[in-house]
Amino acid sequence: MKKIQCLILIIAFSIIPLYSQSVVIELSIHQETMYNEFLDRQAEVPMLEITYRNGSRFDIFLNAICNDTYYPNFASLTMDHLPFINYNDSNYYRDRAFNHSNYSNNLVIEIGKIWIAYDRDVVEETALHSINDDFYYMYKWKTLQNNKNTDQCINSRNTDDSRLNLVFLKPGESYTKTFDLAAFFINNGSYEFRLQSSYRTNYINERVWNNSEGCFVETYFMLPETIGTYHRYDDEIQVIGTMLDLNIKE
Repeated sequence: MKKIQCLILIIAFSIIPLYSQSVVIELSIHQETMYNEFLDRQAEVPMLEITYRNGSRFDIFLNAICNDTYYPNFASLTMDHLPFINYNDSNYYRDRAFNHSNYSNNLVIEIGKIWIAYDRDVVEETALHSINDDFYYMYKWKTLQNNKNTDQCINSRNTDDSRLNLVFLKPGESYTKTFDLAAFFINNGSYEFRLQSSYRTNYINERVWNNSEGCFVETYFMLPETIGTYHRYDDEIQVIGTMLDLNIKE
């Protein structure tokens, strides 16, 4: 009987790690002193960090929350029906970037492949076209000006699929991605940063243009089960610091 109990315990403990994988995603803010071109002076610039931590015993990979960019990737909601217009002149976006006005000072920023700002004071959290447009113009201007369309790459190891923007982690490893929030100085107020509810670790959603509907639509595809020695992470994630208040004062 003791041998049977011992065998059951050994089997149980060997199975537990398979179902107790723990991936933690932590959002945090830190300040860096630098020249802020949006204010045209030296200033404390807030930086958003997204840190992925692998607390499991396995080599894993998962879908990155955001695109591999240095600046937040906002979408122009008023240009959503114009997929083929792509000006490469940074001044085109700069001229439009500084036509902003006053916005709500109580905003929610949903982070994903596309960042979207919402008014937290509105019950339905309706997206604000003007501030999303301004964020889009400002960061598009800076991306073209500085050619910072990529940071250190969270590369797609052992795959040539350009759609894949993945995080690869060995047991105990962590990876941090930083985003410049300098443009947030356009509006004094409170910003709550959180992950988009549509984010999943094991599949990717893309926005593609649909000619028949005349707008962008969402498409989805599942990530491969393995890439080299790394296994796709299918379990739940623990999120720390999804509710961040950022009060920016000039």
